[in-house]
Amino acid sequence: MRWTSVVATALLLTTSACDRKNSQWQPVDTESLEVNERQRLDTAQAAQKDLGKTLKGELTAAVKETSFAGAVDFCHSRAPEIANEVAEKHGVNLGRTSHRLRNANNTPPAWASDAVERKEPKEYVFRGPDETLGYLKPIKLGGLCTNCHGPKDQLAPGVAEQLEEKYPNDEATGFAVGDLRGWFWVEVPGA
Repeated sequence: MRWTSVVATALLLTTSACDRKNSQWQPVDTESLEVNERQRLDTAQAAQKDLGKTLKGELTAAVKETSFAGAVDFCHSRAPEIANEVAEKHGVNLGRTSHRLRNANNTPPAWASDAVERKEPKEYVFRGPDETLGYLKPIKLGGLCTNCHGPKDQLAPGVAEQLEEKYPNDEATGFAVGDLRGWFWVEVPGA
């Protein structure tokens, strides 16, 4: 009985701490950003563009070299490495997330989860603790993306099997060109 009470108390404290952490992040209008915040937003946008460009370039090369099915392996192994390299280069934390995840490791940061669940295809900026700035940029599905993210019966040859192997809990199919696929997220630490 005593052990149950300790676990319940720990759970309550953890939940309260998460709520407090999440409440420290507030959405802001870019017009209200101070000069130092504007500089951090510029850093976030540069990092996001670098990640998007690098992923797209290497993914396109992987498709040409192998196939769309081979690109699934690229996304599984190389995409996280690219995110880490770009984050280190820009001195930020960053990644990709979605309201329909393929990779469970791409769960949104706590500060971004409400915006992700709203599924509004727009950019968001957040002020966080210690002058940290959070940035979300929507990702819309392009034409080639339907080969791996389109309706299940229209995926490129071999993709469904690769998804089953690499991502058995995949939720990221059934999209059409122009759909909101997810977001890039970037956290820029304060000065």
